[in-house]
Amino acid sequence: MAPNYLLINSEQLATDTELLCQRIHAPTNTLFQIRKSSSSVYANIREANYGQSKADMLSKFEIALKECNETEGWLQLLFNTKAIDEATFKKHRNLCGRIRRMLISSCKTLKEGRSTAAPNSAPVISPPSRKEIELHGCVEVPPDTTLDDFTDAFLSWVESKDWSFGGGFREIVDDHYVNRDGSPGKHVSEE
Repeated sequence: MAPNYLLINSEQLATDTELLCQRIHAPTNTLFQIRKSSSSVYANIREANYGQSKADMLSKFEIALKECNETEGWLQLLFNTKAIDEATFKKHRNLCGRIRRMLISSCKTLKEGRSTAAPNSAPVISPPSRKEIELHGCVEVPPDTTLDDFTDAFLSWVESKDWSFGGGFREIVDDHYVNRDGSPGKHVSEE
């Protein structure tokens, strides 16, 4: 099964935010609010994976989107008050931006809807209401390009066309997949 990057990134946001809050000095209410909003992003995305319906899943994603925006606001406040430096601010804000773009794309896909035909029923032939293009292959990038940089640029380009993307990304370095911890994984020929 392909990795769920939305879930992975939201878990990273909640974890990184908690660790950030443990090491900085800021007003108690601000720390409480950013912990609450970032953990809500993760919790709602996690719950959406077991939604009772597409409407339930969409609702959870929309709440996560709102909470992601709120988290970005609290990060901005922490930066403005010099509780965090610019590098820390950008790292967390970029992660929020990546999650936000994935959520927008996911919400758009859910709102457009998929086939509602009952299982095992005869297909109904009608003009297509949507078209998808499945990608196979790799994009060669400069060695110093991170997966996050590529993901952000790719999703921004897709969204600039008013398209949506549903899928994942895998980093390959010297013909080996890169594990989540950054270590070399399986050779591409093994999959």
